[in-house]
Amino acid sequence: SPLNFDRLLGFAKKRYDIVIVDLPEVVDHVTEAVSYHSKNMFVVSTPEPICLEVARRRLRQLEARGTKASARRVILNRVLQHPATVDVEEYEKVMGGKIAAVLPNDYAVIQESIAGTSSVSLDSLLGKAYLTLAGSLAGKDIPLERPDNTFAASLKNLFSPKKRTDPVKVA
Repeated sequence: SPLNFDRLLGFAKKRYDIVIVDLPEVVDHVTEAVSYHSKNMFVVSTPEPICLEVARRRLRQLEARGTKASARRVILNRVLQHPATVDVEEYEKVMGGKIAAVLPNDYAVIQESIAGTSSVSLDSLLGKAYLTLAGSLAGKDIPLERPDNTFAASLKNLFSPKKRTDPVKVA
């Protein structure tokens, strides 16, 4: 019930600096209870047009349920280009909400992590994007470096050994 959920969140907030709640895609009375206690509420979306439309609707539903404008933000997930080069303002116009983080699509790193061979490396682009998001949650600005598109960097990438990018088989 909303009252029990409200009590649970109050209990957690007294004991932890940050509490993360993964809500279902339906905006309901539980969402209202979470909204009451939240500094931030994130809608996670991929950059495909249909997903952006769903995110736009979800942001409007949160607004209708009383979530503060400053709390409603979007995490743009599985972006194919370098996150630092994404036109955030254009996506914000389409969705009608602020973007909190842009996470790259890095299946190789994710598959290694799922297979248990390693956690997401903080040296990977995805790891750096996770750090940027974590910093944002903690109130610290950790900017994501822009890619080096110089000719020398292109040559270095061309002749450096590559990690395998084929899917990792899980037994």
